[in-house]
Amino acid sequence: MANLKKNIESDHLILDLVCSRVLPKLLQKTRVDNANNFDRINSLQKFHFRQTDIVNFSDLLIENDFAGAQAIVEQHISNGCSASLLVLELLSSTARYLGEQWCRDETSFADVTIGMSSLHRILRSLDKHLMRDLVAVRDGFSILLTTMPGDTHIFGISVLEAFFRNSGWNTQTEFETTAKSLVDRVSAERFDVVGLSVAHTESVSDCSSLIKLIRDRSLNREVKIMAGGASFLKNKRLSNAIGADATAGSALDALQLASEICAHGDLDKVKADNV
Repeated sequence: MANLKKNIESDHLILDLVCSRVLPKLLQKTRVDNANNFDRINSLQKFHFRQTDIVNFSDLLIENDFAGAQAIVEQHISNGCSASLLVLELLSSTARYLGEQWCRDETSFADVTIGMSSLHRILRSLDKHLMRDLVAVRDGFSILLTTMPGDTHIFGISVLEAFFRNSGWNTQTEFETTAKSLVDRVSAERFDVVGLSVAHTESVSDCSSLIKLIRDRSLNREVKIMAGGASFLKNKRLSNAIGADATAGSALDALQLASEICAHGDLDKVKADNV
């Protein structure tokens, strides 16, 4: 009788463990993964932006035809395209195209300035749609997003700011910063994460020393540092080499990774859970 009681208690303990911990985590992961995969596949099948789409959209921006460009964006939204995909595929590609045109002297600085100004306005106009797309965080995490000192490529930071802010993060940005002003900022305000945009390969070595300064002076001694840019996409190990905690390939990836790091408080655990 005693053994039977002991076996029943053991079975109840296992059942409670499965119901309270294993099943919720499994269901949540399955639901989220399936939903994300379905949405991504469905969106990519329906909405594929060709180079001609990017060029035509850029022309509207350069011609200061904000209404025409906005109409295209709204039409895609009406047809079911997510705001996240629009930002990552259409707006970000357009920003890169304008930059490349200027570097090749195929577009004037004035035209690029007009185009980028309109692009920022369109990004801001998508706030209500991004808020609907993105899952809000519960804990009010904070992040400081900044470019490397001397870097003027700010659209990537603006995209990150839009994604984090519309997901419920306490988001701050620092543009046209210096190493001193950035270090002063993190020593005066507490941030859970500092995100660094490194646009140029030659800035990578400077990023390493800047990260060390941020860690040394940060008000939050457990601050997490993420670094991103073209160099990090080509070499995933580069973030570890310069002392950053992580890097991400897109604003969505950055948002998910930062949320997981802050929720767990342990980057190694996040990596282990995703194996």
